[in-house]
Amino acid sequence: MKMTRQTAADLVANAHEEEVKLILAEACRRSLKFHTELFWPELEPNRDLVHGWLLDAVDEHLVAVSEGEIRRLLITVPPGSMKSLKTRVFWPTWEWTHRPATRYLGFSYAEALATRDNRRARQIIESQLYRSLFPEVQLSRDQAAKTNFQNTKTGSMMVAGVGGKATGERGDRVIVDDPHNVSESESEKIRQATVAWFREVLPSRVNDLQKDAFIVIQQRVHYDDVANAAIELGYDHLNVPAHFDEAKKCYTVIGWEDPRTEDGENFWPDRYPDVELDLLKEALGAYAFSSQYEQSATPREGGLFKVGKLREIPDVPKEDGIVWADAWDLAGTDEKENRDAAYTARVRIGYVPRTRRYVIANADRRRISVGAVEEWLSLARDEVFEEAQDGADIRMVLPQDPAQAGKAQKRNLALLLGGVNFYFEIQSGDKETRASPFAAQVENGNVDIVGGPWNTDFVEELRQFPRGRFKDQADAAASGFNRVAPVRRRPTSLSAVGSVVKNRANPT
Repeated sequence: MKMTRQTAADLVANAHEEEVKLILAEACRRSLKFHTELFWPELEPNRDLVHGWLLDAVDEHLVAVSEGEIRRLLITVPPGSMKSLKTRVFWPTWEWTHRPATRYLGFSYAEALATRDNRRARQIIESQLYRSLFPEVQLSRDQAAKTNFQNTKTGSMMVAGVGGKATGERGDRVIVDDPHNVSESESEKIRQATVAWFREVLPSRVNDLQKDAFIVIQQRVHYDDVANAAIELGYDHLNVPAHFDEAKKCYTVIGWEDPRTEDGENFWPDRYPDVELDLLKEALGAYAFSSQYEQSATPREGGLFKVGKLREIPDVPKEDGIVWADAWDLAGTDEKENRDAAYTARVRIGYVPRTRRYVIANADRRRISVGAVEEWLSLARDEVFEEAQDGADIRMVLPQDPAQAGKAQKRNLALLLGGVNFYFEIQSGDKETRASPFAAQVENGNVDIVGGPWNTDFVEELRQFPRGRFKDQADAAASGFNRVAPVRRRPTSLSAVGSVVKNRANPT
């Protein structure tokens, strides 16, 4: 028989006092959902628990951890989804009814938040109801601080901020709840320090590497956050966006699947009515709402680049008068370096005067060494030279760092690219500002893209820009656009033909 609060209530009505305790205790042990409902008033005596299928989904996956079916679990859900209460309060106090020797380590971006949840868990454990139903779970007087308490069965609950003092401890359950501060998520230095801690420090914080479990639960804050790292590390992922997207429907290892069937369907209408979600989106803006509520680093239609407005065409236009740029974003790295190593990117972009439209003809990116970059540029120079001989109006566009090292690189590249038209674009200011003119044309539906296998990576990079991990193709495309756009083609740029280099604005 499935034990629910109502089932237990019916049994209690016909039982004596001691039998009531046994019935309730057994109901709690059988059902995390029932345990939550029973002890909710201990934490929120004046507020009703609003149930939703999301809570059942979280319960199912936490129970799967308890039963050993999942050892590394990532849960991404909108704010206000009881993620802290479920993972840091109700689940540990429920597990202690089965396994009081279990030891927990809890981490949040701020130790105060982790401490708050330990205090709530302790509030349940010390409640008269819990002590009555589970007298075997007693807190130890020797270690009874809010942030670090134990029971008499050797179980413990310890908490710390990310990177804090508890990193020297170990547990059977390591729970990372909201590792990022949303207000600091745009700081690459802070965010990457948190990701590095997650990747390099946390994995050794369990007692038994073969049996113990890691749970990460958070709202997405950035494309390259801890959740992304967990996905790359193979965590089982329960993902619940505020609105359903059939193309991204979530299926998990235990056989669970998102129960919604219609695109745009609300995840919890009783708690978050559609009108309230609309107001939240308006207040937060597209970026923040997409990350925190839709669990996507950018809106479906794109962030700065509204990629849904790109028009796919089958072939490169064949007509006279097209102005082309072979635009580059340069990086020199070993292709075997880490996942964050930059790419060298090459994007072919053109302007069609007759239609006043722009076309992306091709894009390529490679994680290669400095020497290989120069070889690629040499091959590209030969291609551009041949196209120019056939009458194409085409120029190569390369970035220039405004520092002294950039000036030296410019001189070397000028020698390498002798024989073709080329330009250097000073890379000053932020990437978003430099890309804005190109993004405006995309948003207004004035950009075509030639269909090809390279489209997926290119379009996804634009969609994530400027929050994505990689910006190389977007930077190259923006530089090329700035060269071919009519208002940008001024006779004041550095150019070269053959081995003769001159500045048209200042020929000396």
